[in-house]
Amino acid sequence: MPTMLLVVGVVFGPIAAAMAFAITYEEWSHHGLSPPELIKRSLHMALVTLAFFVVLSVAVGVLMSFAFGPQ
Repeated sequence: MPTMLLVVGVVFGPIAAAMAFAITYEEWSHHGLSPPELIKRSLHMALVTLAFFVVLSVAVGVLMSFAFGPQ
């Protein structure tokens, strides 16, 4: 179970990170920031999102393995 959820996190994490990058870039572009600053802030948000999804999927996998493990 944890392995399957890790795979889900690794597959969908980058998709979520790409979407977070695009949304953050679009929103911050209206605030008059320079392009390097826009990219820096957007990459930061993308990395935070990726880490969140991967850690969350691993945590759910571990919890589910305890709850539904071998009986």
